[in-house]
Amino acid sequence: MDNEKYVAEYISNYDEIFEMANYETRDSGLPFDIWFDEIKADRKGKHSSPRVKIAVDGELIPISISTDPAFLAKGSHLRRHEDALSGKDRRRMFTFISKNHDVIIAHWNGELTTFGMMSKLKR
Repeated sequence: MDNEKYVAEYISNYDEIFEMANYETRDSGLPFDIWFDEIKADRKGKHSSPRVKIAVDGELIPISISTDPAFLAKGSHLRRHEDALSGKDRRRMFTFISKNHDVIIAHWNGELTTFGMMSKLKR
């Protein structure tokens, strides 16, 4: 495969990463990075509900932006995601999202820039 085809294939497989901003563990205090959607509410298609993703063992796990967060997966994917996080880490992540719900939703709705949101997030 020539270099141009390789790069095109690589980018098409990882477009989602380029559409997200990460909030690193050293900033959040959580044991994993959090990824925030940069397209936010303008996203059309199957992933239009408010969500963040967390990076666990090289996989991005979607979680709803809600006062009562939940994994956004079904069946074997849900079980795999539940198994990837200990109960303590899951509670910490869900608490982080619910505690910061208003700020994260304001970002999702385009009312805050990514920098503005990250400056308001509470650990």
